[in-house]
Amino acid sequence: MTIALKHKFRTIAGLCLAFLPLCGCATIEDSDDPLEGRCIIALYGVNGLGDRGYNDAICRGVEKAAAQFDCETWHITPQDMDEGKGLLQLLVEELSEEDGEDFLIVTADVGYVTPETMSLIGSSKGCETIILESRETYKGACTVNVPLYGASWMAGQLASRMDGVDKIGIVCARPEYPQLQEAIEGFVSGADGADVSVTDVDFGDSDPFDSADLLYRLSPSLEKTYRMIYPLCGGSTQGLLTYCRENPESSFYTVGIDSDMSRYSEKVPFSIVKNMENVLYKSIERWLTKKRLPSHLEFGMKEGYVEVIVSPKYDNLFPDDVLKKLTEEAVKKEKHYEPAR
Repeated sequence: MTIALKHKFRTIAGLCLAFLPLCGCATIEDSDDPLEGRCIIALYGVNGLGDRGYNDAICRGVEKAAAQFDCETWHITPQDMDEGKGLLQLLVEELSEEDGEDFLIVTADVGYVTPETMSLIGSSKGCETIILESRETYKGACTVNVPLYGASWMAGQLASRMDGVDKIGIVCARPEYPQLQEAIEGFVSGADGADVSVTDVDFGDSDPFDSADLLYRLSPSLEKTYRMIYPLCGGSTQGLLTYCRENPESSFYTVGIDSDMSRYSEKVPFSIVKNMENVLYKSIERWLTKKRLPSHLEFGMKEGYVEVIVSPKYDNLFPDDVLKKLTEEAVKKEKHYEPAR
């Protein structure tokens, strides 16, 4: 687990005592001076920082807002899901008696949220909490959703227009996550005429969002079946990209996800980009300027927080007028999509 703490606040002694038994290695910098001003505490996905995508963009957004509004920051990356759940609960417990206008917890993985933690958040008079990638409403928390249905539909459309892409596999890290199911539905709907299926990947005991090596080793078997992979698996995607980079002539195409992945492989024809940097900046700005967060915030394609970007090498396959029409239709699809309850 990586902990970067810039300053000390009143509950740090209790937090350190609880964290240290969990940590293989922790770096904590503090002083004897009490914290002045506000503090943002970001709890990332398992080993999430350094993923060159989703979690790193969250970090940039937190730091951008902190610099703009003169806030302190604390960045925590758990080693596994159980540690993440425990840390979120611990943070809420320790900060529950603090001034609610001074502390904001941002959790990047909705999987850390447990009924016990939500009960604590609901009754807390202390810190506020942002839960990313959720449409649910929880007492005392603000959920933030970045919908993927429209962008995934557009990605499916682009995939189906590529020569030779007749069979597409979707690698889904956690099928139980509603937001990932939404992405699957959108892509399948858009890829009309192509054979699309969710691949059966056994992640075993490893975290599916943190299994780049495993997906690298599985890539040769995936290549035997699929001409394109749509990876809904966070940092694990880097394993697919590494394989494609090393085998450019024979490997499958890979859809970029969360950020523009064309820089990592020429086999990425287009990417779904989630502008998490601005999502976090706007969410934190709302907390700082409006005093209280709403129960839910939505950041979608219409507002430019999600977009599909074609890689430069493939510009000739997708003319601007086609992309414009598909984007307009994708925005409509996103607006009218009703997720299953």
